[in-house]
Amino acid sequence: MIRRSTWMVIALFAVLAGLAWWAREQKQAAPEDQAESEPTATPMPRLLPDLEPADVERIVLEEPATGRRVVLVRVQATPTAEAEGTPAPPEAAEPQWRVEEPADAEPPEAWRVNGALESLVYARILATLPADTDPATVGLAGPAQRILLQTRDGRTITLWIGVSTPLQNGYYLRVDEKPDIVAVGQYGIGTLWELLDEIAPLTATPTPSPTP
Repeated sequence: MIRRSTWMVIALFAVLAGLAWWAREQKQAAPEDQAESEPTATPMPRLLPDLEPADVERIVLEEPATGRRVVLVRVQATPTAEAEGTPAPPEAAEPQWRVEEPADAEPPEAWRVNGALESLVYARILATLPADTDPATVGLAGPAQRILLQTRDGRTITLWIGVSTPLQNGYYLRVDEKPDIVAVGQYGIGTLWELLDEIAPLTATPTPSPTP
């Protein structure tokens, strides 16, 4: 016959075993619960969320201060031939561009235009300035540099470009007539503006000769 004290010892061991099992389960579940409770980083919004590079048929770069204007138009790319004379599929050809303005200008390499366009279309907004920001402080008060993207479905998206950000890692700009002034990375805009300087370089004003 089992004594009462023996039953109490068995019951005590059962309780301790149950507590140990519960503690082990809580310890194993803790990292998973902690991971679920940690906040995830919110991705920065896209500057042009409703646009894809393939939608753009015409790029216009304008600089009112100097009167410079460059117009690039997408042309049908010629598929490259593969081995044994088999033509490559149309999607394998890289989109090409021709210079519509200024006349007789040499077209830039296609990869440069395509890379700059893709960087601009997929650019992320780094910051949005307060609503009471004076546009003059970021170069958006008067006629500013602008980029026009004309799409195959007839849309025209205008990017008004201001000055560089304080860290020189981006530009302030506005999209169309929206009041928001935002900052975006410099690559897409800077690379397109390099094409403006290359295709339509600034002409030096001749210094008048002194009159004898």
